[in-house]
Amino acid sequence: VENMVTDHNLDLIFDNALETALVLGAAYVAVTWDAGKGYPVTADLDAGRLVMSGQVQFEVFTPFDVFYDFQAKSFNDLDWIVLRRRMNRADLIAQHPDVKEDLEKYSEDSLGSLEAYLYDKYEEDKTMISVFEFYHKPTAAMPAGRLCVYVNKDIVIFDDVNPYECIPVSPLMPEPVINTLMGYPMYSELLPAQEMLDSSFSTVASNQSAFGVQSVLIPKGSDINVSDVGELKFIQFTPQNAQGGGKPEALSLVRTPPEIFTFADSLHKHLVELSGLNGAVRGTPPAGVTSGIALSSLATNAIEFAQGATRAYSICAEHAVLLSMKATKKFGSDEMLVYMLGEDKET
Repeated sequence: VENMVTDHNLDLIFDNALETALVLGAAYVAVTWDAGKGYPVTADLDAGRLVMSGQVQFEVFTPFDVFYDFQAKSFNDLDWIVLRRRMNRADLIAQHPDVKEDLEKYSEDSLGSLEAYLYDKYEEDKTMISVFEFYHKPTAAMPAGRLCVYVNKDIVIFDDVNPYECIPVSPLMPEPVINTLMGYPMYSELLPAQEMLDSSFSTVASNQSAFGVQSVLIPKGSDINVSDVGELKFIQFTPQNAQGGGKPEALSLVRTPPEIFTFADSLHKHLVELSGLNGAVRGTPPAGVTSGIALSSLATNAIEFAQGATRAYSICAEHAVLLSMKATKKFGSDEMLVYMLGEDKET
């Protein structure tokens, strides 16, 4: 397992999954077998290519690329799931020459209104197309399960029994929504306060940028040469009943109302409370808190707040590694070279 974690950078993959789940409510780690990866085993002279050993692949999917029955009570109750991948059109043609003409002609511009909206960000890149993977686990109605890989109803790349004998996807949902198979996006609660905080800082920055250079009021008719004073902003005015015809005066416009800074401080505290990351765990303990017991209590509160995310992370990682071991056992026909470290950290 340690060798797999190192080779596949699983720490980074699961960290990405956790961040996705906190922001979007859920993340899905697909564990599949890629026969074209790994190391060369032999050569297929007839096809003119190398035969690779194959390798387990881990990939994180967002809720926008996963489809299933969201009314199911738990992930174990699901019979099927659909994953959407973005794949290179040329690679697909090379791997599946039997559907070459269909793939070359296929255009996502012909999608329906809802699908066109979902695919809008992809329309400019014609080299990438969406490929769907339908997994159906073995059931009484479908004892061998089913795996169908397709682009649309007319372009089917693969359709056969499910070789994984399960749904090879591990979900990560820190806060499941009751009676649904959807996750609540915890960190979406930060968006309104963050938007207001950005607006407050933008107000201050705009004011400083517009009026940071000192403005000087100069009465018309005064014999003042701008070059003698420097690169300041000069505003001329016609004095009305001013003694001596008026005199140059500084016009202070850069001052920002203190209420804006007070409001920004309140928003910052609100964000800390919503995120559960208090100052003790961020290295900036609250003012006046110096006791070790108090700091430990604050840190414990933050850890308890994140307990749901930690539990979901552990379950997802454990399930994904188990899926990878099953896939390696089933599809890996050749011996694998594994490096093991001893207590002295030497192989």
